[in-house]
Amino acid sequence: MTQAASTANVRDGIPTVASGAWSLPATPEGVYLELEQDLDGENVARFTLSVPDVQTMSYSELLFNRGGGEGGANPYWWDLTGGLDFPPTAVNGDLGFDSDTGNVWRYEQ
Repeated sequence: MTQAASTANVRDGIPTVASGAWSLPATPEGVYLELEQDLDGENVARFTLSVPDVQTMSYSELLFNRGGGEGGANPYWWDLTGGLDFPPTAVNGDLGFDSDTGNVWRYEQ
């Protein structure tokens, strides 16, 4: 298990770092990244996502990775810690997790 932090600035919808365009390596099967997005200095949105092995992907496609990569759709992971329900935007196959208990659920309508 590895924990590393990276910060990117977003201007005109494009994340960048000092060396240029921001990029991430593809995640292996079953490995997910937690991305924290702070666009206004007050509210932090958290996304759990997988990075497909593709040449390019928009930032929005990354946050809600629903098959922008090769090999079919990837589920979105929702943080349901504390008994939260899946949000209305969840689709079949999405996964929910409770970080306190370790429980994982698959969304099916």
